[in-house]
Amino acid sequence: MSRTINAPLTHGEKLIRVFAYTTLLAAFIVGQIASKTDYEALLQQQMPDAKLTRSDVQTEMPIVYQFELKGELSPDVVVMADGIGYGGPIVVGIRARRTEDGAKLNEILMLDHKETPSFMNRVSQGKFFRQFAGKSVSDNFLMGDDIDAVSGATVTSAGFTEAIREAVHLGAVKHLQLQPSWRSLRWTPGVNELVLTGLFLLAFVAAYRRDKIGKTARYLVMAGALGFVGFYANASLNLGNLAGIAMGYIPPPKQHPLWWIMMAGSLGSVV
Repeated sequence: MSRTINAPLTHGEKLIRVFAYTTLLAAFIVGQIASKTDYEALLQQQMPDAKLTRSDVQTEMPIVYQFELKGELSPDVVVMADGIGYGGPIVVGIRARRTEDGAKLNEILMLDHKETPSFMNRVSQGKFFRQFAGKSVSDNFLMGDDIDAVSGATVTSAGFTEAIREAVHLGAVKHLQLQPSWRSLRWTPGVNELVLTGLFLLAFVAAYRRDKIGKTARYLVMAGALGFVGFYANASLNLGNLAGIAMGYIPPPKQHPLWWIMMAGSLGSVV
């Protein structure tokens, strides 16, 4: 015999519901604990022959490691940097060396990421990371200024650049006692942001108008979504992005303005 929709829950059904909610909460807490980054393990994977020693000067990010190779202390240190990419958290190691002028970067070690493989191939196989070598810690580290983004992977490039810039500049102030002389990150709407916003506005026109204008708008939205969002800007959303939001991986607006426009426009379209 079926129970009516408005019938009260039985004691057993209440227990099952409480158990289900408790299990979900426990899974979320365990996931948060398990997601904590083991920086030393990640760095040891990239430098298996090195003996790592964590610096006691900095207990929070950016964490600094000294290392020995073949029993000799290296003049380099590795500064750990983390940030948010398009697909979630990213972790890099920055090999740097103190000089008479402060410190210079020698190498960028890619330690961990959750970016789409096709985007990461464009970033890692090109000269993106190599352009950081030889830069001073007091440089700007701004895309479009002294750092070139990778075409087709702009958002991923921005995530790594932001992580490196914040770690290097914070280390320069705390470890080298340098006064900030670099430019800060600023964002002004560009062509990409204006085009994407225009596509969403056009989509609303296409949704509410049933005349010839609405039909034309629908064709323009489909063409724009395929050509601009899908191929040119690579700003599409997927289940990985939504899962990242649930885990708290939300990029800063200045770093990923297209991501915020996509989220606002998509949620607005659903509402």
